[in-house]
Amino acid sequence: MKIMKFNFGLNGLLCALLVSTLAGCGGSSGGGGGNSSGQAPVATAVGTPNGTATTETIGAAGGTVSTPDGKITVTIPAGALTADTEIGIQPLTDTAQGGVGSGYRLTPEGQVFNQPVELTFEYDDTDLEGSDPEALDVATQITGGYWQWIEGAVVDEGNRTVTLTTTHFSDWSLVTGYKIKPLSASVKGGLTVSLEVVFCHTQDPEPDPNGGDELAYLGLTCDSNKSYPVSNWSVNGVAGGNGTIGTVSGNGATATYTAPNEPPTPNTVTVSADVNAKSLKTGKPVKTVVISNITITGSEISYDGNLKFSINALGGLDITGTAVVTWTQFEDLGDVKSYLPTGTITADIQLSDCDLLHTTVPILTSTPDVPAETLVVYTNLKKYQFALVGDGPLNFSCGGESVPLDAKSILSVFICPDIDQIPSYVNEDELAVPESSPATCSIPGSSTTASWSFKIADNLAPLN
Repeated sequence: MKIMKFNFGLNGLLCALLVSTLAGCGGSSGGGGGNSSGQAPVATAVGTPNGTATTETIGAAGGTVSTPDGKITVTIPAGALTADTEIGIQPLTDTAQGGVGSGYRLTPEGQVFNQPVELTFEYDDTDLEGSDPEALDVATQITGGYWQWIEGAVVDEGNRTVTLTTTHFSDWSLVTGYKIKPLSASVKGGLTVSLEVVFCHTQDPEPDPNGGDELAYLGLTCDSNKSYPVSNWSVNGVAGGNGTIGTVSGNGATATYTAPNEPPTPNTVTVSADVNAKSLKTGKPVKTVVISNITITGSEISYDGNLKFSINALGGLDITGTAVVTWTQFEDLGDVKSYLPTGTITADIQLSDCDLLHTTVPILTSTPDVPAETLVVYTNLKKYQFALVGDGPLNFSCGGESVPLDAKSILSVFICPDIDQIPSYVNEDELAVPESSPATCSIPGSSTTASWSFKIADNLAPLN
């Protein structure tokens, strides 16, 4: 989560705006690192049915059941069952940490077999984006919602399968133990992309959270872990990169890639890092490579537009104004795009016991390395959020006396922090809230009303 703070009002009145940037790991984020940072195993919700179940009646002679796409096959040997039984595979929403693709409920739930049955998961290139076959494992959801990663699952890189045996049925998922984020990104020449390797299960076996006697590898909230051994950050195989292809500076599981000023040929580079993990299959250390593909662009990606706003706050502060702004992209993580503002704010500012001040000031700007006020577009949610702050001196006339103030302390326009209330868009090429239906935001003692239209620059191709 990024935290952006904005000064607002007079004599210490402060607004804090929290902007969520999709931390979390969901279906395609991976893990594989330990809990040496003090993380505890984390339970998740049970998956819900997501598609049609596949069923077959299997008897004492054994047999197989597969989903139509072949992503999972259940092989039941002779003697595992004593009577004809309807065996089912129900696709689920995948709630496993580091889950790959769909989760699966094997039925009858809780079925116990006389002999181990074999579960075989298939994977493809998309399942390995940003990771390595050695990071693939299988996990099952146990009592309390915890995910137990299974030791001894066998990865067959030739057939692209992961296989294990079990004597019971429950909810299962193919999982990846660690992965680089973002898997891909685009960035303007000279700007930066933040990278991290995320991990999703305990490094060492943990006590059973349900009070059992056996230790197990358990799922964690996928997150970077600087104590985990990640090293040798490289660009196109060159340690640290160079001025032609860009440079990368890493600190354990996190790194920053800086693009060259001019796009290289080809203009997509590979940023990689070595992960020194512990194999759940052998318990021995294993070194693998994670990869992110980054495209360097030569043109500024920007929105141009206008903003109209009014602010009312404690201390007798009333502001109405407009802003002319250009938002220039400095980071593209696929599902989150970030932009820095330039432009001017023109406002009428009324302070209690002071004359009305009509002023035009620059918009406060910042740098990609230390961004402050930004426009953040969440492409997966089709929502966005922004803030603008004025910069420069303001001189008020109050009772015949000159009162100098800083625009940063008094002139802020921001959008509500609640993710459910922030604006949504239909087409990413235009981010707009019409004057006929302005956005509103209020905190104790203040309120903001605003309307705007930001459009992608005319010289650029459509975003969608």
